[in-house]
Amino acid sequence: MRTSSDRSKLAESMLHTMPERETDDPSEDDAAGKNLEADGLSEEEVQALRQEKLKTIRAAIDAGVYDSDDLLEKAMNRMREAIKDENDTA
Repeated sequence: MRTSSDRSKLAESMLHTMPERETDDPSEDDAAGKNLEADGLSEEEVQALRQEKLKTIRAAIDAGVYDSDDLLEKAMNRMREAIKDENDTA
């Protein structure tokens, strides 16, 4: 079993290589977890890794790493598209 430090290092390395999510489909999380399990990680290790990733991401958010006009614009565009799609289907 990996130590917390090992999981933190793995989470940090994965954070920088994570592709941008195009959907909020929870089945994608399940698929990602299955891929990690296929890499030899137990379900407990996968859950611990997810928690480490969340901790790292939250710390980055708190530190202002994600505060930029480009990211704000991208988020606003996604929100506009979601509202438009919602109105189109209503």
